[in-house]
Order: sequence, then C-alpha cells, then structure tokens
Amino acid sequence: GEQLTIEALPVALTPNRLIFGEPLRAPFLGGQLKVSELRLDEPLSAAPKALLAVDLDSASLDGVRPGGIPLSGSLSGRFPRVEVTRERLTAHGSLTGTLFGGGLRVTDVFALRPLAANRTLHANATLRMLDLEPFSTALGIGRITGRLNVDLHNLYVAYDQPTAFVLRAESVPVRGVAQRISLKAVNSLTVLGTGSGLTDVGVGFFAGLFKQFDYKAIGLACVLNNDQFKVRGLIRQGGVEYIVKRPALFGINVINSTPDNRISFSDMLKRLERVVSPAAEPGQQVDKPPS
Repeated sequence: GEQLTIEALPVALTPNRLIFGEPLRAPFLGGQLKVSELRLDEPLSAAPKALLAVDLDSASLDGVRPGGIPLSGSLSGRFPRVEVTRERLTAHGSLTGTLFGGGLRVTDVFALRPLAANRTLHANATLRMLDLEPFSTALGIGRITGRLNVDLHNLYVAYDQPTAFVLRAESVPVRGVAQRISLKAVNSLTVLGTGSGLTDVGVGFFAGLFKQFDYKAIGLACVLNNDQFKVRGLIRQGGVEYIVKRPALFGINVINSTPDNRISFSDMLKRLERVVSPAAEPGQQVDKPPS
C-alpha cells in the first residue's frame, strides 16, 4: 500500500508551538499528497490546534469503487490553510478534476469532531457536463446518453453514510450529442422516483418494439434531511411533474406521480439496490437478466 515516509524531518520547538520544517510527501491514488507549513499550537494544552497546507496532485479515481461502482476521473487541488482542533477541521481551498468526463469541483470542506469515531464530514460539489453514457454503464441502471449538470449542496457524511444533502441534476442539450434512454433506464428512474417500476405488461409491449427512446430533458431533485428522503421532478408542465420529458413527436416520459411523498433513507437505499448493478471488473462477466 501507499505509505508516508519521513526521513530526517527537522522539528523546531518554540514556546507553545511545534513547527515541522520540511513538507511531508506520500503517494496517493497514483498522484502525490503533500503536507507543508505544518505546526502545532499549544501542543501540551487541553485544546491543541494544528495548522497546515495540503496539496493533491494528479490523483486518479480510476479503479476507486465506492459501493462497488467503478469511478472514472482524476482529482487535484490545494488547501493553503487547514485548521484542525478536536472540535472541527476546516479546509480553506478546493479540489478540482474530472468525473465521467465532466468537470468536478469540491469546496467548503470541513469536519465536526474530526478525531472522533462519530466525525461528520461536509462538502459542496458541482459537476458540469458529465457524460451520462459511461456513468449509467458504471451504475448498471440501463443506457442513457447525453450530458448532465449536477449540484450537490450541504452533503454531510457520518459513519460512511450520507445524513443530509440537496442534489439537483439537469440534462444539458449539446449539438451532435444524442439524448437517448433505454427501457431499462426508464424503469430504473421510475423505481427511484415512485418505488414502483413499469408493469410486466408494459415492459413486454415496449421491449418488443423499441430498445431505446429519445428524451428532451432530464430533471431530478433529491433532498435528504432528518432521515427523510424526497425525490422531485424539475420539469413541470400542465400540472404534471416530470423526471424525464419526451420530445414533441415521439419518446417516453417518466412522471413523478407522488411529488409530496417522503420515505426513509433506508427505504431509498432499498430502491437503489433494486436498480443499481455496478459494472464488473475488467475480465469479469456481468450477469445478464433472464430473457
């Protein structure tokens, strides 16, 4: 594994302050992590405070598999001032990179009780022009093509589980880029939005005629707060709330028929388990559904 190596690290001790004279470097996800300007104020007191700068250069997200989902992208960034106490870690700066072909930016990073087992992490993130085809393939929810903008606000994570967030995802039409969605993906979004998929009769009818459909727009908002999860469609027309809106001539709609419905986050995770089947490692075979 990747290890931090310290050789002949100069340390200076002044009244109420411990200063490390050289940067610490370590390999991280194929890139390099550097910690510099490290000092510890009031090291022997009941409330010590660490100050440092953190640089991340060219880390690769390829091969990282949160929840079994293979990511694709890269990450770099600089936090010129990081403050750490027992109560809070605050990182001034940002991370930038790519994720599934889109431009990624992560800001407002902090942690409550950073040294405790029940620490809570916070971040905001934006993702611009994500390529839906490799993203939907990685999730295993069916095939979707097109580009997507995603805004993630006030994400809180504790014990490796999100506890709160506000997410908005909207498709972006791009000249020359098809906006198409497979029947499996339609069913996946219907399950996530309503808890119920297409009926067997409906699936059988459409599957016999069409493998994929055009769409005009995708718009989805998700809110998690106090273990209550809510899904809303962002496309509204004629009193109907759409998650997916078809073009004028032909296509398929995904309608949020229960816009005021709230479910527990554990129930939403069960919905996700029904539709998400992450892509296999290279060389492995992905199980196919029975015909």
